[in-house]
Amino acid sequence: MSRTDPVESRPKARSAARLTEASFKDQLTGLYNRQFFEIRLEEEVRRFRETHQHLSLVLLHLDGAARPAGATGVATWEDTLRAVAGVLLVYTRRVNVIARCEGALFAVLMPGTALEGARQYADRIRSYLAKSRFSRKHHVVASFGMATLSADMAETAQDLFSHAEAALREGRAKRP
Repeated sequence: MSRTDPVESRPKARSAARLTEASFKDQLTGLYNRQFFEIRLEEEVRRFRETHQHLSLVLLHLDGAARPAGATGVATWEDTLRAVAGVLLVYTRRVNVIARCEGALFAVLMPGTALEGARQYADRIRSYLAKSRFSRKHHVVASFGMATLSADMAETAQDLFSHAEAALREGRAKRP
């Protein structure tokens, strides 16, 4: 039987951990990606079923992503996505899971948060984004959709996401 030198195996373990973490990160923003988000969403819904603590999901979509290249081209839009990710990281509790799901769609999974808390969070983020230099300069507008699981619901992770998406579509439709 061969023994692995523990000192020698530490760098390998750290390297493997970095690779695993990198596979769950969005390369542009450094936030978690959709794959990791979906894993955590399933885990949190299972935890919700055990504890009956609220579980909220906030979706944030940035409008302005379809702008053609030019004065506000691709690099500027990528800078905007990174800036929004920075705002989310600064103003979101560590227990929450923040992900860039695709394009200009971000998701924040909020364990232990009821719908009113999710609304307050979305209002706070909306306010920070509206005041930000990049939003004013590039006419970026954020839309939000929220959904919450509570003890009297027997819904799946997909149901929670679908409800938040429907609320997001409704919010975007009401905007001028």
